[in-house]
Amino acid sequence: MEILATEYIVDAVPCRVGEPATVAKISSGDDLRQLLSNILDTGYYDTAYFARQTGLKTGLLTMNLWFVASLVAALRPRRSIELGAGKGDVVEMLRRRGIDAWGLDSSPDMWAQLSPIVREAYVVGDVAEMQDTLSGERFDTVLGFDIWEHLLPETITDVIDQATAVMTEDGMCVSIIPAFGPDPVFGEIFPLEFEENRERFDAGLPFDHITLERSDPPIPAAGHLVWAPGLWWEAQFEAAGLVREPSIERRLHAIFDPYLAPSNRCFFVYRRDTPQARARAAATRRRLRRPAVAARYLDLFRLARAESSGEHRFAVPPLDYVADRHRVLGSVQRVLRVVRPALGQLRRRSPTR
Repeated sequence: MEILATEYIVDAVPCRVGEPATVAKISSGDDLRQLLSNILDTGYYDTAYFARQTGLKTGLLTMNLWFVASLVAALRPRRSIELGAGKGDVVEMLRRRGIDAWGLDSSPDMWAQLSPIVREAYVVGDVAEMQDTLSGERFDTVLGFDIWEHLLPETITDVIDQATAVMTEDGMCVSIIPAFGPDPVFGEIFPLEFEENRERFDAGLPFDHITLERSDPPIPAAGHLVWAPGLWWEAQFEAAGLVREPSIERRLHAIFDPYLAPSNRCFFVYRRDTPQARARAAATRRRLRRPAVAARYLDLFRLARAESSGEHRFAVPPLDYVADRHRVLGSVQRVLRVVRPALGQLRRRSPTR
């Protein structure tokens, strides 16, 4: 493994153009295994990691994950499992909607963070051994949010095969993956960042220059071992016999994109290639035909009701989160931030009668 200095290129996020970066040049699978060993040996996936990557706050739900959970709920899961569930925010929000949602994660730090409603539906184990860990349990919806890129490339096909094996006949899979390059559904969220990866980017192959977060020992940024174009990721799921559902994805984007974090918009919906899964996908498409704006406001109503009930406590106030992404609500809230203090001062100054 060779450690190199480079810089972000013009294709990348504008604010990073020309900024220096450190990358590891990967020459073999042994280099990736060494990076994984460094991650595990240093306890990288601790509570601080989840706080940096997801905004985790003990006892509070991560606001943007409400919309991820709503996206999953739109598929009408009966029984779901989230691989790499972390603190289990999505699991908790789905369970509070009456869905039999479960989580699987190997981080011992996360167990202390779980709410009681999640702890009763949480399995501690390695996703690479999920078939043994789950002991014949079946789920109609498998979720993998920012988990696949943390695996060694040679294990990805096996893990996707295992995920498919724990699905029911009408099983579907929702994945969020930092997929580089343009996609026919969600566009280009992650553009090419380094010129060193240009050749493999153009060839649709995993990159051989990986951004480092630390150099001693080398730790890849966010713990990602695989940085690859979207077409490569799609091929991995198709190799397991799964079929992508772009029409369902487009409807979900139309509903939830305004309130999803940019990285969350890089999601894929797959189904098993069975009559039962085809029928479920067709039923889902029919349900999603309602106007996107109507579905979106219904979800915002659910959010307001969930917060007011006291069962959902968020790290960021929902009104602030939504207003930052809604032109009209944002304008109203900006006015209120000015008017409320002024009204308070007038009340204090007005003579009492």
